[in-house]
Amino acid sequence: MLQRAQLLMEQRRPKEAEELIRSYLLEEPNDVDGHTQLAWALFMQDQNKAALTVANQAVGMEPTWDHAHWIKGMILVDLKQWKEARVCARQAIALDPSDPDNYALSSQIYVNLRNWKDAIHEAKLGLALDPEHSTCRHLLSHSLARIGEKGMARESLATGLSQNPMDPDAHVQLGFNCLSTGEHARALQAFEEALRLDPEHEGAREGLVEAMKAKNPIYGFMLRGFMRLSSLPPRVLLFMFIGLFVLNRVARNLRRTHPDWEWFLEPINWLYLTVIGLMWFAESFFDLLLLSSRSGRHALIGAPRLRAQLFGASLVLIASCGAIYWVQQDPEWLWSGILILFGQIPIVAAFGSGGVIGPRIMAAIALVCNFLIVFGFIFAVGDGFTMDGIGKRMMIIGGVAGAFSSWLGMIFMVRS
Repeated sequence: MLQRAQLLMEQRRPKEAEELIRSYLLEEPNDVDGHTQLAWALFMQDQNKAALTVANQAVGMEPTWDHAHWIKGMILVDLKQWKEARVCARQAIALDPSDPDNYALSSQIYVNLRNWKDAIHEAKLGLALDPEHSTCRHLLSHSLARIGEKGMARESLATGLSQNPMDPDAHVQLGFNCLSTGEHARALQAFEEALRLDPEHEGAREGLVEAMKAKNPIYGFMLRGFMRLSSLPPRVLLFMFIGLFVLNRVARNLRRTHPDWEWFLEPINWLYLTVIGLMWFAESFFDLLLLSSRSGRHALIGAPRLRAQLFGASLVLIASCGAIYWVQQDPEWLWSGILILFGQIPIVAAFGSGGVIGPRIMAAIALVCNFLIVFGFIFAVGDGFTMDGIGKRMMIIGGVAGAFSSWLGMIFMVRS
């Protein structure tokens, strides 16, 4: 019965596998293998808390079995509980240092912590035991690319593909490696091959979208920059953003006290606004452009598509504000357009935040901010296209809240 459940999970039918395993455990409640398989079936259905409970039961039943600790560690990685996951990985390695899966788990944890040196070390230990271990190969290639060793990463990927040319994950990694070096056509081929091998591969679909957008030279340049930034530790990224903010504030204060320095200080202000604008809105904008093409509409699905559509709706409102300003010659409507743009910040953050709490908090903020902005706009239009009443106040509250949510959103995005 457990073999049948294992086959169902390989066929991506975890719900059926769960039902089969639960029936088996009614007859064999002390079977630790049944508990680990149940934990994995729940894990495949994103029921991580329930999976963790079952995994803890398995570890309690057989604390000397490394596989039980490995299962628990994998679930903890998905829950982003790094400290506890590392304990599981170390325990699994101590119990069976000859299993490359245990080193792959350890390497995966270091990858998520952006500790590339230790991730490479653990992946190499796994490959020393099994040179054809695909997960260790992927983690090694990914980590090498992150520290700038793109040539060594490419060699590692070539080795993996020569061992298993039918591995969609290896093609996806090759695609991202090519994107980082500006080889957009080759990246596109790699992602298409990964989708041919596995039509439901999320990473391949996301990579395909990035490769299509990267055909635009501006986005391609930005993408390479963002990929380099993503290799930095989270705290470094946060300090960089804070430093840029402080530099801009200092430059603004100096402009007041030294007006003759404006020629030098003004570009700093524009640099700050450009970086912040690109960070928050560039991806949504290029996703929106992608929706204008037939192939892009097929490739862009799910959350990125919804984000692009919401951004497009905000641009319609901004254009409406511009049209009203052109007719009314009331500068308040120009500021209204900026407030509408600020309302997009928590929306972008909600889609880009890591963990569970981040998206929920930012989604709630986005809902409140944009409710105020949209209905404020409606009230202002209904009040004779004037920005003096309740409509103006609602838009200001929503827009300012959206702007201030950028720091909270930045923390969540950096942590993801």
